[in-house]
Amino acid sequence: MKKQSFETSFLSREGLIDINNFTSMAGIFGLYECIELLTGLELGQDEEATKYGEEILDKIKQVIDSIEGYGCFGTNGKIGFHAQSGIDSDIDVTAGVRIKIGDEPSIYKQIKTEGRLHKYFNTGVSDIYVFDKTAKQNIDGVMKIIDAAMQSGIKVFALNTSDSELIRITGYLVKRTDVEKYYRGEALREDTVKLGAESIKNNKTLDRRVREVE
Repeated sequence: MKKQSFETSFLSREGLIDINNFTSMAGIFGLYECIELLTGLELGQDEEATKYGEEILDKIKQVIDSIEGYGCFGTNGKIGFHAQSGIDSDIDVTAGVRIKIGDEPSIYKQIKTEGRLHKYFNTGVSDIYVFDKTAKQNIDGVMKIIDAAMQSGIKVFALNTSDSELIRITGYLVKRTDVEKYYRGEALREDTVKLGAESIKNNKTLDRRVREVE
């Protein structure tokens, strides 16, 4: 956002936003496919694949950090490094540095793998974990997993349950019933439903591995 926008915006005048908290970002996605294409290895399954992922991200981060960014007041004049969460037009490519949907290993191995990759990002990175509905009966177990994930380097741990009415797409949620209405051609109040419905179809969102908490 240009400085002039802050000077004329009521949000700025009322102290709700501050230009010193804003930045520009460079985002990446498809690390899983990149590694698979270059090496034949699968992130989350092969230890060597994780090492390649770290080397790739480290090099990208070095390049980004070497460039002065315009308007990057919130990141000390440098461009922020961001993991793209994925949108409806992404087909056959995995969001950010996540493991491909449907190919996730055990939750513990997935957390350890992605925790090693999250450390490179200073302006956004996350993953989504879907738990079986019985996890609601073992909240302490879920909290232990989340705590361990944070200690392993996971920066944002987004979770959902397999029977939830709300489906997490990336940074927003859509209702299952609204998605069904969209495919029936019914009128909807939220524009995000169209984006969410297409993202679910193109990214196979509902095929995420469902986890049980014992």
